[in-house]
Amino acid sequence: MTQEELQKAIENGETEITQLDQAASQEIGKIDELSRFIAVLEVLRKPKYHLTSAPTFTPKTWLEQIQYVDDGATQSIYVWINNAWVQLGGGDLPTYTAPDDTGVEINSGASTGGAGTDFVINAGAGNSGAGGDVDINAGAGDGAIGGTIDILGGAGTSGGGVSVNGGNASSGTPGAVVIKAGFATGNNSGGGTLTLQAGNGHGSGNGGSVYIKAGTSSTGEKGYIVLETLNVPTSASDNGTTGAIAWDSDYIYICTSTNTWKRAALSTW
Repeated sequence: MTQEELQKAIENGETEITQLDQAASQEIGKIDELSRFIAVLEVLRKPKYHLTSAPTFTPKTWLEQIQYVDDGATQSIYVWINNAWVQLGGGDLPTYTAPDDTGVEINSGASTGGAGTDFVINAGAGNSGAGGDVDINAGAGDGAIGGTIDILGGAGTSGGGVSVNGGNASSGTPGAVVIKAGFATGNNSGGGTLTLQAGNGHGSGNGGSVYIKAGTSSTGEKGYIVLETLNVPTSASDNGTTGAIAWDSDYIYICTSTNTWKRAALSTW
């Protein structure tokens, strides 16, 4: 059935969905919302009519906001969310893309008397192959600044934590965690800055610390912390930012104040 035929059938009251909507409206005082929802699921489970391609029309009733699509190869459910059709299942990756100039905000529920609820994003585990990846990307800017990504633990008497973990591996390589600042794509544009900052203390409280730990092992070799440097100062007054560290085969360099470098010699042992 084409979209045009389905739309015409909907307008003429010839589909089960429309008939259900009319019946539900007439019997609204006799059945509760759960019953209506179960009836909708039954229609979706055994649809009398279905689309053969993704819907593009604008639904007129709330029941039209759920469409079953069977293109002969895959079956999908499409739901009308935020003035756009969202595919649930059937494709390689169920996705939701916000309309142009519209942001996306997802929050777990706040607590009215206890601990806040958790918000968890998990990629699918692999049964015999690799586990799925998690990609979180902010929107690119068209001639302007791209979007930002804020990941915040919930506020409370004790604040909620933020944990980012690569997937565990039973026999292969464990998943990596990669955090990158943005790359520059325009001519003479600088790359983005990556900042890792612990929390500030309040009043007489201490500020938080930043720990970078390599992985340990019970029987194998323990991991290293690798500091890769691409820019080594050529003089004690070379350009530099306070706290910067660099090294080469002979020295380790530390920028002690703006454009002021000190170095210590390295020796074999």
